[in-house]
Amino acid sequence: MIALASDFDGTIYFGEKQGFYQSDLDAIIAFQNAGNLFGICTGRPLVGIEPVMKGKIDLDFYILSSGAVVLDKHQNILYKKCLPREVFNEIYKTYHQDVEIGIQANQKMYAFHQLKMPMEQIIISSPDDIKGDDIFCLSIDGKNEENAAKICQDITTRFGDVVDSYQNIEYIDIVAKGCSKGEAIKKYKAIQGIDVIGGIGDSYNDLPMLDNVDQAFSFFRSPAIVQESADHLVYSVCDALMIFMNER
Repeated sequence: MIALASDFDGTIYFGEKQGFYQSDLDAIIAFQNAGNLFGICTGRPLVGIEPVMKGKIDLDFYILSSGAVVLDKHQNILYKKCLPREVFNEIYKTYHQDVEIGIQANQKMYAFHQLKMPMEQIIISSPDDIKGDDIFCLSIDGKNEENAAKICQDITTRFGDVVDSYQNIEYIDIVAKGCSKGEAIKKYKAIQGIDVIGGIGDSYNDLPMLDNVDQAFSFFRSPAIVQESADHLVYSVCDALMIFMNER
């Protein structure tokens, strides 16, 4: 059995105005009809994927919140790793006055006021408003790529013993130590008995995925360090699927 995991934003989805390329969707459906599995590997929570994907394609798996949670086709949890509540509270206290923070918990997105992140958000007044322990990821808006890189480094310096942080252009995702798209790929492959898994992504937070798949794809437009981690550079997900199928 073979599978391909795709990053979401900037890889298969290009914002509300541009949306999806029909050629990519057609290629994904053909790939699935041939008996293969296609899923999303993203920093978004489930609430950020479902409304956008509805009526487009049926995903075979979901790797969400930068690898903190893995779901099967029916959205059953195959694996999860949560941020400890005390770690979440400490990071919130450290940064909330300087940056906008979204909290990915219970498959939803919580925020203290409406963020520009393109998904439904539940507005809360206190971290205590989030019930339960399934806090998967904190998403910080760094405003621009340079500032996001500085914040990401600061998080690593202050909290690197208990969390990992991943930059995606101007955003930073913070997850429990040991979480990454790459680790989640390995978990999914082992749990489902996948023989060969490929991955495609366009940005820095995709590096762990590209380094842990059997065949890695990125784009000619991706940052140089991301291109270097790819086995193939392509123009689209459609192109990647053609190469992936032809080399099997």
